[in-house]
Amino acid sequence: MRKQMLFIINPVSGTRKFLKKRLPRIIKRIIDTERFEYQIRYTQYKGHAVVLAKTAIEEGIGIIVMAGGDGSINEVANVIRDSNIILGIIPVGSGNGLARHLGYTMNAPRTIKAINKLKTGKIDICSYDERIFCSNAGLGFDALVIRLFDTSRNRGFFGYAFSVLKGLIMFPGIQYEIKVNDQVLKGKAFLISACNSNQVGYNVKLAPYASLQDGLMDLWILDKFPRWKAPFLFLRVLRKTHFKSPYFKNYISKRIEIKTIEKQYFQVDGEARNPVDYLNICVIPKALQVIIPS
Repeated sequence: MRKQMLFIINPVSGTRKFLKKRLPRIIKRIIDTERFEYQIRYTQYKGHAVVLAKTAIEEGIGIIVMAGGDGSINEVANVIRDSNIILGIIPVGSGNGLARHLGYTMNAPRTIKAINKLKTGKIDICSYDERIFCSNAGLGFDALVIRLFDTSRNRGFFGYAFSVLKGLIMFPGIQYEIKVNDQVLKGKAFLISACNSNQVGYNVKLAPYASLQDGLMDLWILDKFPRWKAPFLFLRVLRKTHFKSPYFKNYISKRIEIKTIEKQYFQVDGEARNPVDYLNICVIPKALQVIIPS
């Protein structure tokens, strides 16, 4: 009996023409129809992937392949966590942090060939406020940049670069208190990031040694620094030498509790969320079954 598979495509991720026309043709050409009986459905609004995933479960579909970015994958993962449903990914978003960590290629035909092999494994996820993230969650500068970019009229690289520069000028920093590994940390930070995967997207590895299968997450704190040093600190991250910088702090733990004096910009898997002043984050070991490319 053929396995039931659903492709959910977010048509506003990546290139719209590719996702609406070319990707379905690539799927039809490459997917192994002797093993899989598949359907394709498109998201129509933010949060629609949640509805489509729930419907797929009701229909007895056992494999959901999300064609989108980290935010779309997060929507599906929140539905199928702690179940036997298998998640596959066609990375067509901007950052694609989770897909890159798992070893997915950005080449759609090669990705679908890997999906045909159906090599699976279970990965950790992290929970907060009864919701989850797969890759990372952040307070501060990165969340502000995402919010600025979402509301900007300028899209693409230059729009994002403008949002980064604007954020550097306007962000005042975070006064925090963090409980981690029986320690209480206090200070003023530019960025606080809880990382489950090694990627924050675009092949930028804030937590280069993070694992999705060790039951732990990486906490990275970037203390407040002179703004003129921003390019040099970013270069350190690209070279994976930022752990040597006095401005970066790193802790590895199963649970993190974060308090801030004022509500702060907050992002989850690259999507802006409502500002928060308290987070209790913990790892849920091996709670999501995913297709892992060979």
